[in-house]
Amino acid sequence: MSRRQIAARGALMVTAATLAGCTSVIGGHAVPATNGVSAVAGSAVAVAVEPMGGCARSADPASCVQWKETAFDTGEKLVATAHADPEIAGQMVCSAISDAQWQTYLGKDFYRYLADGACTVSSQDNQLMVRAAVLPGMSWSDTVEAAGKTAVSTTTTFTIHDRAVLRSAPASTVDGIGQDVEDLTIGATDEFQPWVLRVQVLLQQPRGKASTTPVDRGRLGFRDALVSDLLTNLFP
Repeated sequence: MSRRQIAARGALMVTAATLAGCTSVIGGHAVPATNGVSAVAGSAVAVAVEPMGGCARSADPASCVQWKETAFDTGEKLVATAHADPEIAGQMVCSAISDAQWQTYLGKDFYRYLADGACTVSSQDNQLMVRAAVLPGMSWSDTVEAAGKTAVSTTTTFTIHDRAVLRSAPASTVDGIGQDVEDLTIGATDEFQPWVLRVQVLLQQPRGKASTTPVDRGRLGFRDALVSDLLTNLFP
């Protein structure tokens, strides 16, 4: 596994506090932006980008990569792309969901960028964030086995869109206080195939509020629909 692949995998293996930067005040910049038009699988690479710049609005502009619309691979071809270049695969994952779909989930003026190779999409108010990546090299079954050794009390398994899902839920990430996250690892149709789709949906307190502020977990209700959309578009 290359350094870039390790970085992409490691970036997704984090807690909600890490995703939020471990601060009591939410970062990011509430600058309205007009979004591009999403690509379709197999189409020519488009040139649409976030006009105001997703990176400029992120909590850490210096370390992120600007999103640009990219014709996305599907199935095993996408997994191969993730092996070869996680950053390109991240661009594809972000491009696989249409603007209308992203707006349904995150509201008007959402913005996209890549962080450590992962597709990262934030609501305009920075209270909701989605991180998604295809992670090659470890199967869903291997992931479950590893979780059983180290985190059995905080993980559950179920299915979404007929795919096996592992949910990691340490108490501090599901208590409705400050920063909560839905952290899902989704397997291939064959749970022993050496790749997973990792999806994290982060909910944070309003900008300027302390990390002890209650949050409305009802805003995470789109989790299953988002996963279904990603699987439908990327792994038809």
